[in-house]
Amino acid sequence: MKKAKMAVHRISSTGRPLSFKYPTNRAIIFIIASVFIFGTLTKLVAGDSFTASIAWAFGAATALFFAWALARELDPDGNASAFIATAFMFVALFFADLPALLALFWFLLIIRILNRITGVVPKPLDLAGVVVLAAVLSWQELWVYGLIAVIALYTNSWMDGEKKKGITLVVLVLSLLVLSVFFGNSSFTSVEISVIAIVAASFITLLFIPVICIKTKIKSLTDITREPVSANRMRLLRIIAVVTGIMVTTVQGNTGFINLLPLWAAIGGIVVWNYYKSIKH
Repeated sequence: MKKAKMAVHRISSTGRPLSFKYPTNRAIIFIIASVFIFGTLTKLVAGDSFTASIAWAFGAATALFFAWALARELDPDGNASAFIATAFMFVALFFADLPALLALFWFLLIIRILNRITGVVPKPLDLAGVVVLAAVLSWQELWVYGLIAVIALYTNSWMDGEKKKGITLVVLVLSLLVLSVFFGNSSFTSVEISVIAIVAASFITLLFIPVICIKTKIKSLTDITREPVSANRMRLLRIIAVVTGIMVTTVQGNTGFINLLPLWAAIGGIVVWNYYKSIKH
């Protein structure tokens, strides 16, 4: 198992196998499997086709997984945060459409590059994946994703002391972003203002700021090198995460807020758990 993990990390620094030996991993697998099964049955009973029912249930189960995974990456010491985030996402499924799964997968890659949770520096495949997906999302969905990639990739290079590499990546992504703005399917000038979405995003952000600012030592160790996870990297990552949510929500309104619902659920879970710990102590 250890050899297989090392082999994976020779190619990519973002791969983290979901080991069954941890109770929390078994729990989330059980939860998402249950949601998939019952989601499919519920949609079938409601009169949807088998294909549509399977597609919706897969999207719902994946949304729950992303809420859990994003919270785990943003708060590696807080197992409870991840399950609170999962509960928030489950409730949200009754009131909102499914989120944008490709955008969430892309942002999960960015998070794992920034928090260096595996202990391995980003491989060319990781950086290429972030750049390509940022180009696709900027072309098809929203130009903001390209801008977020610029911020994240340069921040990572800056923290590694490789500013020249960061500038190269920035120029590459900005070039793709300009192409997507002028020739892609997403509109640069289209802005969907939603007061409700902005208020919700602002409220969650205000609650999250103390969690970001409070200096705490992270106990979790990186997967490969077994070194403490960098508190500075985690703080910058949390800032980028909330900035991402605000930017997408500001430009896309309700659609943007819903597209990143698992991210907001993750931040909400982290807020609830950290406030609970503060009150308890």
